[in-house]
Amino acid sequence: MRFKFISHLFLLLLFSSNVTNGQVLGPELKTGKFEIGYFWKNIHRKLKPDFLSGNNWYVESIFMKYGVSNWITLSAEGAVWPIKDDRYPERNYRSYKVGAGIISRVFEIKKFRIALAFHYNEIFYFDRSPYESVDTSTYHKNTRGIISTIQIERIFSFRGQNVTLWISPAYVYDEVLQYSSLNFKTYTDKSFNNFGFVVGANLMLFKHIEPFFHIVYADFFQPRGGIGYLF
Repeated sequence: MRFKFISHLFLLLLFSSNVTNGQVLGPELKTGKFEIGYFWKNIHRKLKPDFLSGNNWYVESIFMKYGVSNWITLSAEGAVWPIKDDRYPERNYRSYKVGAGIISRVFEIKKFRIALAFHYNEIFYFDRSPYESVDTSTYHKNTRGIISTIQIERIFSFRGQNVTLWISPAYVYDEVLQYSSLNFKTYTDKSFNNFGFVVGANLMLFKHIEPFFHIVYADFFQPRGGIGYLF
């Protein structure tokens, strides 16, 4: 009954546009464990052809993870938020985020683990600006990203609490699409320095509360973190 409930909840979060951005990296969960929490991240990339000096955006989302087995963990994340960008003060955006990922442990010896992880995320920014305030043209935006890693994890115990430190080479790809209602053209910018690394730390406090923080490097250092509750 518990597995059926969690499975339905996972699918609802995965496919719902209202409560479902990917990339909650980190260690795997044990079989049957379920985690839900809040996640934020900074994305800062060089993109061709229009953002060679760099473009950055921020993401906040709700996430969940479920341990299908000790070797496979699934995740889904996202939210719907109003967005106000200081760079475009005349614009009124609402963002829809959706993402999913999988972490698969492939090797374990003593307190060392190696896992493969793949995450996909997509955000649609719907421009709700009145025509009279934006020169009769709206600009909807769409960001897409994937990150694939080989995570090397080490588990420590400190004063009765578990700490997992991990490092990973990573392939990090992002693209930004802009849709103009004025000429019906799509402008696409893609990242090109896509190989980097990730370092992170996850704490498990009192067996349920998990604050975490990690840094992705691809073009720039991009801090990310959050907190979850493990059931």
